Amino acid sequence: PSSGVNPAVSDPSRQAMVHFARACQPRLHGAAFVVRFDGFLGATVRSVLAAAIMVARPSIPVKLHATIPEALLWLGRSTPQKLPPAPLVLERAGRLATLLGSSLA
Repeated sequence: PSSGVNPAVSDPSRQAMVHFARACQPRLHGAAFVVRFDGFLGATVRSVLAAAIMVARPSIPVKLHATIPEALLWLGRSTPQKLPPAPLVLERAGRLATLLGSSLA
């Protein structure tokens, strides 16, 4: 949600994302990023990030989404042979969302 939250990614968050991507690279088959800002702000942030992704030319499928369920559906379609069973993915995503103080909605 966009209620007064600064959309900029902090340096520690950025470093954690880079570390995660490098650690997972041998097994990374796709990436779905969720930008949970509403309206114009969300659309703008997703557009800027999409342009950065296009410039980076990733070797795996990468896409931005507005919701976690939307991202999980896309991942399931883009990398079906690589994902664990859908109920397991949803359970893990739910636990991650809880750890982040959020929800899947």
